[in-house]
Amino acid sequence: MEEQQRAVEGHINLIAGDWSSPSGLAFISTNVTDEGSAMLVAEAFSQWESNSEQAVRVAVYGEDTELLYADD
Repeated sequence: MEEQQRAVEGHINLIAGDWSSPSGLAFISTNVTDEGSAMLVAEAFSQWESNSEQAVRVAVYGEDTELLYADD
């Protein structure tokens, strides 16, 4: 949990999308630069209290607006 907290603190710029439905997707803009950190952000978001009861699809973009991670 601490690793996930460190992955998101100070790194999230914007969260957009509609992830409340099974076909929805969350778009997360960050300042991270690598896929490993992006995966931690996605994992932390999917386990966030309001998301914990459902599957959440997440796309994480890095500081250069490059797609670093996306759930299948």
